[in-house]
Amino acid sequence: MKFIVKVCACVVLLMNGSAYAAMAYLGGGVGGAAALDAGSNIKGIQAGLASIGGPSVLSYDKTSHALAITAGIGFNAYVAAEFSYTYLGTYKLSAVASSGLTQASRYETDKVDAISLAAIGGYPIYHKIKLLGKLGLANTSLERACTISGGLCVSETHSGVNLMYGAGIAMRPVRALEIRVDYTLYSDVGDKNSDFTAGNFGLVETSVFYHF
Repeated sequence: MKFIVKVCACVVLLMNGSAYAAMAYLGGGVGGAAALDAGSNIKGIQAGLASIGGPSVLSYDKTSHALAITAGIGFNAYVAAEFSYTYLGTYKLSAVASSGLTQASRYETDKVDAISLAAIGGYPIYHKIKLLGKLGLANTSLERACTISGGLCVSETHSGVNLMYGAGIAMRPVRALEIRVDYTLYSDVGDKNSDFTAGNFGLVETSVFYHF
């Protein structure tokens, strides 16, 4: 909550400081997110299941649908600031091991989202088209729900503030409309000791913005 308050205060200061030059915009996007480190975090799960003496059958999601809502302020043709809420997807894991009449299982669902503040830099390369760079901070939240047989798996939420960055391309077919395609990386999401998706998340997104 403190992070959100600080972000809102920064946005207000930016708006007040550039009352004549700033141009606000609002929009959203859809795309696909990927838990880039999910494969490296399942070794502990496999080891726990293997302790009963049988092989494990494990499946898990590495990708998910994603969406974002963004409010921004463009100070000129080259610099803007954006405040966003991004849903980075829901990921499920299923693991079962058996040995004779003995069976162990684990089922986990990770829901991931982020609230972020980023500086956007733009460089025009052609009429109404420009390249974009993004750098900022994201308050990420990974909510884990799980059940496990023969042990304890606590359902909890892990959150933290970490670096985000990305790049993309934008087109302004008319003054009020912007269409953007970009890639953003969110770093150090969740807890690698307990969340199977924890680590870096990548997001490919197509967005549409209305400039006031």
